Amino acid sequence: MRRALIATLLMSLLLASGCSDTTETPTETPSASEAALPTTDGAPSAGEATQPATPATSTSSVTPSAANPTQVPPTSAPGVPAITKDVYLDDRSGPVQTLSSFFNAINRKEYARAYSYWETTEGLPAFQQFAQGYAQTESVEITLGTISTYAGAGQVYYSVPATLIARNSDGSTQTFVSCYRLHLANPGIQAQPPFKPLGITLATMKEVTNNTDTTADMQQICQASQ
Repeated sequence: MRRALIATLLMSLLLASGCSDTTETPTETPSASEAALPTTDGAPSAGEATQPATPATSTSSVTPSAANPTQVPPTSAPGVPAITKDVYLDDRSGPVQTLSSFFNAINRKEYARAYSYWETTEGLPAFQQFAQGYAQTESVEITLGTISTYAGAGQVYYSVPATLIARNSDGSTQTFVSCYRLHLANPGIQAQPPFKPLGITLATMKEVTNNTDTTADMQQICQASQ
């Protein structure tokens, strides 16, 4: 039941995070014991990542340039608060900060705020479905890989590989490798409200064995999802 629910939620929220294949979708939806991560097809799939009970660690606040992708350290860096339940973090100044804020909201069970970090797209599930996907998630810990930046026509896109360790309310733990896509329209050309800040557009994900070295998987997942 837990796996089935997680699969459903992850497919609708993370759009791509099955235990076997990755899919694309802007939201995730996990099962009772696992929280889903937004996927590229708009609905979470079975076996997709869940949000764990312990606070996640955030990564460096360095923002890469299009020409020079920046390696983000796997632990929290000076100036970037850890993604704990006790600290409120809401920062969209870069891809690292945005994803850290997203999981901070998940860990604090502030699902309306978490939902707001996603751009509105056809693949994004309804809020109730999104929130239900994290019902059994206690906390999520994240580690980010090398971030790539692409710019053009007044738009900036970020490709962010990540490893997620989700701890569920039933005590189980799951590990997922994912790729998040973020988008920002040049603030200078946004002349009319509402202003659209940096937001997540989609995520692809696959579940891996716990305690796996995900370095190579993180290097490959964003390339495979392009």
